[in-house]
Amino acid sequence: MKNKKLICILAICVAILTATVIHKRFENDTYFTIPTGNYILQHGVNEDEPFTWHENLKFTKLRWGFDIVVALTYNVAGFTGLYVFVILMSIAIGLTMFITLIKRKNNPIVAFLVTIFIVMCMRECLKCRGQIMSYLFFIFEIYSIQMLLDTGKKKYSVYLVITSFLILTFHSSVWLAHFIFYMPYILEWILNKIKVHNVVEKTEKFVLEERSKESMKLLFITMGIVLLTGFCTPLKLSPFTYMFKVMGGYSSKIILELQKQKIHDSKELLTVITIVLGVLSITKTKIKFTDACLVIGLVIMSTLAVRNLFIALVVLAFPIASLITSYIEAYNKQELFDKLDNKLNSSYGLLAIILLVCIALSIDNYRYIYKESYVDEKAYPVGASEFILNNIDMKEMRLYNHFNFGSYMEFKGIPTFMDSRSEVYCEEFNNVQILKDFGRFDLEVSMTPEEMIEKYGITHFIFTENNSNGLKMRTNDSKYNKIYDDGNFVIFEVNKDAVDFSVKVNPIVIK
Repeated sequence: MKNKKLICILAICVAILTATVIHKRFENDTYFTIPTGNYILQHGVNEDEPFTWHENLKFTKLRWGFDIVVALTYNVAGFTGLYVFVILMSIAIGLTMFITLIKRKNNPIVAFLVTIFIVMCMRECLKCRGQIMSYLFFIFEIYSIQMLLDTGKKKYSVYLVITSFLILTFHSSVWLAHFIFYMPYILEWILNKIKVHNVVEKTEKFVLEERSKESMKLLFITMGIVLLTGFCTPLKLSPFTYMFKVMGGYSSKIILELQKQKIHDSKELLTVITIVLGVLSITKTKIKFTDACLVIGLVIMSTLAVRNLFIALVVLAFPIASLITSYIEAYNKQELFDKLDNKLNSSYGLLAIILLVCIALSIDNYRYIYKESYVDEKAYPVGASEFILNNIDMKEMRLYNHFNFGSYMEFKGIPTFMDSRSEVYCEEFNNVQILKDFGRFDLEVSMTPEEMIEKYGITHFIFTENNSNGLKMRTNDSKYNKIYDDGNFVIFEVNKDAVDFSVKVNPIVIK
């Protein structure tokens, strides 16, 4: 690499800025990931559902490798260890993006600016969730595909196969998505085969590259092997079927991250589209055909589900950097950037100023984050969970709880009605209507507490303070006894003498 001093300082700046945008507060997925990992360590990877009080549910552990890592980290170092883990993974994402962009012959300053832009867009999703591993793997994957086609070296084929295994181990629910990254290069090959490249190039905006037969043959062979890796897991066919089931089921109607993303509601997508269209329409810059396909394909993928947005942003770093580099070349700015790079590389004073400005910005940002607690007691029933553990017989209890905080209660060892693993509670995976009934009862308020009691044998309800069902129960003391209220959460116990249990339920087995 040229200008090693500049690259080193910019890499340090990427690491510092990335580390100081990571929030300390943990969210739903972390809380069920810890007990899941511990369960796998004891019982192996299986389809047991060990955390709710419902019987005969199955839970496919699609992130079993990540679950184990998180559980072991927590067991050794608690939430502080997990916070450090997220910081280190986020830094790895930022540095990998920065270095791979430079290796793709982008200017170091361009690579730095694009990396920081993407990291800032993604800062709210850099959490202790399986996605944080996928982001890193996807960066490496798109880089390996491009290098395989440019060099024809078999080592990049090996890297892609290894990356597939890693995704299957740490976050297999998105495994199918990474085949999208192969498609632009295959489409380019098809267009070259059918001799329409002249038509494409007549637009004077697209560059259609010729690939060697050897490199394309290697790409197709690699894709075939990668496809076969989907069968080499303890998850059976789940890597192939999960995405279609969850996207087409009831989960996508009530889970925000599974809902469709409107472009005008996403400032990140609007910014990317504006950059690409602005540069192409106002300037004489050309874009690689494969980069244009990546942008279009990833924007479409982002509109299909909110959670796809951040996967798209990671990969979009490559076409954005490439487009800016093309702009620099089209307007003969490369010499200017080279002089700037050399000037910065040779001046310790300028490098020190860059580093100090970065540190100052990081300190200013982090002063708001360090005050956060790991667990938000307004969002999760911390005190209520302790009350349940100390005052209620969990073998007799059938607790109703909201989707958002069931995972925290499971983390504390309390059997729950449901948690944020939406697939466990729906017809597509377990042929049950638990998720639907939650929607009817808690979101639509079209199902009464008495109907929930009759269907599930509920003995206790826990609500947030302003929940509409909880407010109704306050006015019906003959049926429901309020036994806990901390200002954030309230627990009601069903008065068995006042409520008619018209169905018999199976006894609870604490698993």
